[in-house]
Amino acid sequence: MRKGNNPTKDLAQVPDPAPHVVVIPLYIPEMDGYYKDALKVFETCLESLVKTKQPTTEICVVANGCCETVTHRLSEYHKKGWIQDLFLLKEGVGKINALLKALRSLESPFVTLTDADVLFLNDWEKAVYEVFEAFPKAAAVSPTPIFGTQARLTYPIWKDYFFSKKLQFLPVADPEAMTRFVQSIGWPRLDRKYKEVILGLKSTQGVKAVVGCNHMTVTYKTSVFRTLPKGNSPYLLGGDSEFEYLDKPPVLCDGYRLATYQNYAYHMGNAMEPWMQEVFSTLKTPADSIDFRGLPKSIMRPRPFVFFLKQKLLGKIFGRKSFRKWFYRNKGLQKHQMDYFFS
Repeated sequence: MRKGNNPTKDLAQVPDPAPHVVVIPLYIPEMDGYYKDALKVFETCLESLVKTKQPTTEICVVANGCCETVTHRLSEYHKKGWIQDLFLLKEGVGKINALLKALRSLESPFVTLTDADVLFLNDWEKAVYEVFEAFPKAAAVSPTPIFGTQARLTYPIWKDYFFSKKLQFLPVADPEAMTRFVQSIGWPRLDRKYKEVILGLKSTQGVKAVVGCNHMTVTYKTSVFRTLPKGNSPYLLGGDSEFEYLDKPPVLCDGYRLATYQNYAYHMGNAMEPWMQEVFSTLKTPADSIDFRGLPKSIMRPRPFVFFLKQKLLGKIFGRKSFRKWFYRNKGLQKHQMDYFFS
């Protein structure tokens, strides 16, 4: 028998959602072998966020299939206030399905989806904010520019800036950062051709961005995820899951996939190295205050017909090597640099 009234009855709704939330999926099933340094790597990632994020930005961690040592440490960080929202899933459901746990209930207008092995640098949020501000059709912005992204799901940019001088090949801003990225994924070195020029976009205000982005760490307009498939991904990792759930939604809304021109985050991988601590020691609280609520409100709505038309029509046109060479040459690529993209 119920006695009395529920104390929460007729209470006002919870406060407005944070303007920006960072979501980290985490999978550390054991503390040895491949995962020997994984907890330390994640803690470096988390603390780099705590140090460099804006006060209004919240952190959400979705732990799936993690061992007891890790879940205990996460609970401590949650109590400490470093993690605002914590999901503890007993079974390993995979990266995408872990992200979906947060995404399907998220009300914040902007969300950063990041791997747990990313080292965030000073002013990364400010740089991402400036790209969104400069390019109203930006739907996804990464703080880590990498090579080879100019032709991956970027047809909305190519169409809108086909005849514009604002779309041009630019010198790579930070070749060392690109080298560190490929070393973090197991490459011994990065050839010169990958760190000399990159396709960029320049706004009327002079803000530069790189065309295309990765899915290691990306800030999205949350409204693009209205286009998500209804079901979960059948893959724990890989397959077409990152394409269907992360890469495709922005373009399905006719949005731009971009990256900051300068590098504002490093990929660490699964092993700690001395340079990571050196970089970490330079992190500090942001000097400038920004609030993602200050950006113009724009709801990204799916445009499947436009998506189909651009992918099929422009894909067919740009699929011709001769046309791409002509296009790249008109966008400032020098003759000796052409082999960088067609060798």
